[in-house]
Amino acid sequence: MLSVEEYIHKRKTEDGVNEKDKDKRMDNMQLCMNYLFEYFNQYMDSMPEDPKMVQHIQKIEKYRDRLSNYSPEIKEWLIDLYSEYGKYVNVTIRNMIEDDLFLLYDSDAEYRALSYGIYAKAIKKLPFLSGQSENLFNLLKDIHTDDSIMTPFHEERILPGDVNEWVNKTYYKHGVNLFAFCYEYMNWFWQSPEVWPKNRKSKDQRRTIYTPKDFMYWHYDCRYADNRFNINELYRRLPRKPFLKGKKKKLEAVMMYSWLFEIGAGDNNYWGEYCEEYEREQDR
Repeated sequence: MLSVEEYIHKRKTEDGVNEKDKDKRMDNMQLCMNYLFEYFNQYMDSMPEDPKMVQHIQKIEKYRDRLSNYSPEIKEWLIDLYSEYGKYVNVTIRNMIEDDLFLLYDSDAEYRALSYGIYAKAIKKLPFLSGQSENLFNLLKDIHTDDSIMTPFHEERILPGDVNEWVNKTYYKHGVNLFAFCYEYMNWFWQSPEVWPKNRKSKDQRRTIYTPKDFMYWHYDCRYADNRFNINELYRRLPRKPFLKGKKKKLEAVMMYSWLFEIGAGDNNYWGEYCEEYEREQDR
């Protein structure tokens, strides 16, 4: 059972109430009063007295909140499945996605192709999904949307040259968050020192408690300009999409930002020097 504060927050979210809009102050005040009446006169009366049922309903409401970025149809489908089977289907399906280029998807054809393989695996682990291939296809699209949400904080990041414009345009036109993709790739790269060139790999003097078997033991030198983060190998695997063609240096800039400021695997004081290098290359 939701508390009165949680119920009002839920109803405000559902109705899209903007508390900061001074022109709607009186309307918002009336809405909040209505929510209070709803809570005490309808919501509380509708709640079962069985503690187990109350706990079950609370879990459903918390799950609903976690699905805020999903389409209404898929959200209700997932909630129904959770209510009946107790499974977070979106989490299970997300863990089945093995394509490391998933966050670059921007077409139904890509989601459709992926859904065939996922469906075959899903019905083995979750038999109740049999016959739900279309919902699974739409779920994959919603998972991509949820993983790709770009916050205002992302948009305020200062990247060199016109990289910010490229990232934002790609997101709003294609639904692809290059920050999210690069972060995922850089996180994998950080934890995979076995793929680093030997001339860029050394012991990290700050982390003396680790052994060579631990990825935290190693330091990667990102100052070498040639093939940073094995980007040449990655770029050859990327799908041929207009927003990626001829953008390797821009992609590297986003990677560098993630490496220094999000992964924290390098000295972020190097960022200024890197931006100058980027600008010099653009002037050639």
